[in-house]
Amino acid sequence: MIAVPAHGRGSLEEHWRYWVRWRWQSLLFLVGVLLIGTPDGVEVINLAAALLLTIAFVPYGIHIIQSALNPTPADEN
Repeated sequence: MIAVPAHGRGSLEEHWRYWVRWRWQSLLFLVGVLLIGTPDGVEVINLAAALLLTIAFVPYGIHIIQSALNPTPADEN
């Protein structure tokens, strides 16, 4: 799991990894939301949009499950 680098601290590589990790999910989500609004009759585009949204949300869901199974002491408050 990649932690959020503190502002002004950490290496450039840590900042890059954090940025890239969430950026691709945001782009897939945006494209999926835009495609899901196509009119009826274009089921292939709606299917592609649903797949993009699924791919965008799977890592987020895994993160939620991991934090529920392995809580840190700060989460228990």
